[in-house]
Amino acid sequence: MRAARRLRCASPSAVAALVLMGLSGIHAAAAAQWYAVPALRMQTGYNDNPRFAISNGKSTEIFDLAPSLEVGARAARWGAAVVGGVHLRRYPGASDLNRNDNSVNVSSHYDAQRLSWRLDGSYVRSSILGTAQPLGPQTGLIRFQSQRRTGTASPSLTWQVTPTDLLRASYLFQDTSYQDAARLGLSSFRYHRGSLTYQHDLSARLQVFAIPSYSVFNVSATGFQSWTAGLRLGVTRVFSPTLSATVSVGGRRTKSSGVQRVTQFTPKFLNGQWWWVPNTRLIPFSSINTGVTADASFTKRLERGALTGSFTRALTPNGLGTEVETNALDLALNRPLTRRLVGNLSLNLLRTRSAGVAVSNSVDRDYARLSPSLRWKWTRQAAIDLSYAYTWTRLQPNGRVARENVIYLTLSYRWPRIILSR
Repeated sequence: MRAARRLRCASPSAVAALVLMGLSGIHAAAAAQWYAVPALRMQTGYNDNPRFAISNGKSTEIFDLAPSLEVGARAARWGAAVVGGVHLRRYPGASDLNRNDNSVNVSSHYDAQRLSWRLDGSYVRSSILGTAQPLGPQTGLIRFQSQRRTGTASPSLTWQVTPTDLLRASYLFQDTSYQDAARLGLSSFRYHRGSLTYQHDLSARLQVFAIPSYSVFNVSATGFQSWTAGLRLGVTRVFSPTLSATVSVGGRRTKSSGVQRVTQFTPKFLNGQWWWVPNTRLIPFSSINTGVTADASFTKRLERGALTGSFTRALTPNGLGTEVETNALDLALNRPLTRRLVGNLSLNLLRTRSAGVAVSNSVDRDYARLSPSLRWKWTRQAAIDLSYAYTWTRLQPNGRVARENVIYLTLSYRWPRIILSR
């Protein structure tokens, strides 16, 4: 336990450096090429409703600056990389929403003749927006801002048993904590998920697979825990050189127990306006619920461009102290207009509902986002993007709807790879 606490408190850059040093030491006999790639993204824009007000939202400009640096090593059978970045965002018309985020992502792999190993990890410190559910129609949903820290580790091992049979063991660990969690009505949590994938190739164009999985969700502040066992069966089919699809369907069984944080909102008259005031209490409980899980995706290559889509139904961890049933649908169209100009259109739909546990209604919400964009490849290293995004959010059960329109102009530059050693 002490070692785990020391590792969790260690600097993300130090952990990343240890991963790189370990890999380079293990494979010192193999010639490795070390490299660095700096990048910079600058963005300006306009947001007509940054607080997601029900009506008459106050608009503001947006200014973004996001430098990053990738450092890595590559050899014949192994590779490793660390990508660190900072994201600074400023709202001149809503300075209390200004954000200073940073992240470190680590990836490594080793490939043998029939075995391959991957180890990915990340540390992300990001700003989150606290929400309230006011009665006043001109009051924004966003009331305050805080910090969320998330660390993940994800190793996987793949074994090509025979030319037509494959086994993959995967594990995911996630540790999420919130600053001022009590004020936000949120709960820090840990999430573990392990899965085993068996895939069999019936032909060059048809594969079938099975994925049994097991996950544990733990909220130490409330003593809440859930254990989920699941199984999905699926098929991957290549219909033609331009069309392929993957579909999997299964079920899950979730057992939950502990003390659940339940937030109820009551009206209160303050400063000449009615507000929904949260009242939080802890209730012991134990329950078992089941559900359907699914995952589907397709890729269609067009004469110019491509159309992709995916649908996911899964039980996912949530900062409100429980897990939620999530349904997500994503569609994306990519089409080159000229040699340097590319058009993109994306649609994202999300629906979340509580999964058999008494929680605040604030976990139940519907979300939609439509975003067309144009990208001009200025040079090999530089690109200019012009994008627009329309976002629609509805909170249940009162059905209040907030809308947001945002337009961005983005300049991104990625330096040529800098070789550090040969």
